[in-house]
Amino acid sequence: MDPSTAAQIGRLLGADAVIIGSITQFNLERSGSDVNVGFLALVLTIAARKPMYS
Repeated sequence: MDPSTAAQIGRLLGADAVIIGSITQFNLERSGSDVNVGFLALVLTIAARKPMYS
């Protein structure tokens, strides 16, 4: 999903910001309760339609 589409959907839902991204790594250790997740994220402000954090 591109940032412009995410901003439009967020505006329709009344959100202040939208977080979009992808999971880059996932590891669940069966012997314990450890979960490791790697991800890339982009936080968009709805009013400005530009990245807040990335």
